[in-house]
Amino acid sequence: MKVSDDVKKVKVGQRVAVGCFVNSCGTCASCKDGQENYCETEVTMTYGSPSPDGRTQTFGGYSNQIVVDEHFVLNLPANLDPAGAAPLLCAGITTYSPLRHVGVTKGSRVAVMGLGGLGHMAVKLAASFGAEVTMLSRSPGKKADAHKLGAHDFVLTRDNNALAPLANRFDVIVDTISGEARYQRAARLPEARRNAHPRRCVSATLDLSPLR
Repeated sequence: MKVSDDVKKVKVGQRVAVGCFVNSCGTCASCKDGQENYCETEVTMTYGSPSPDGRTQTFGGYSNQIVVDEHFVLNLPANLDPAGAAPLLCAGITTYSPLRHVGVTKGSRVAVMGLGGLGHMAVKLAASFGAEVTMLSRSPGKKADAHKLGAHDFVLTRDNNALAPLANRFDVIVDTISGEARYQRAARLPEARRNAHPRRCVSATLDLSPLR
């Protein structure tokens, strides 16, 4: 597996970070294309995955030691707070990747479903790209947090009449909800995505590819 120039600079004693993966086969088409998360053979997650040796399992943040293929080790700059960097390694990349993949930029109209860990990062990242961000949530108590994170609007979805006015409003819908919610189904309906520009709904929890 090709090691990046960034990884080659890692030295003993240096502070580093590890994301969601610690290993992959490195030889399949996905790995060679830099899409190790789609490894066709034996991707090893940082948590809950059997190790290639078949005898141990990864435990993520519950581990007191960890073995990581150097390809997946990241330099952690000295001026970056580890507590602030940690969310970027999981929820951060999980939401950053689809936002970039579908081309969110300044002026994009983005809806984020759910304000859990993934939703927090999706709102912050989309807002940092210059997008107009709307938070969709069943919890009125999350409105203040949504605005604090950068959301421009907040829609309380438990209101049965809240969804109809949203038709044709969004360029991208980011679904961060792990379960199936009523308004997830509504958001995927053609009338909710109809526009001259293709509507895109990406799921940060189930599938990173856009649903056409």
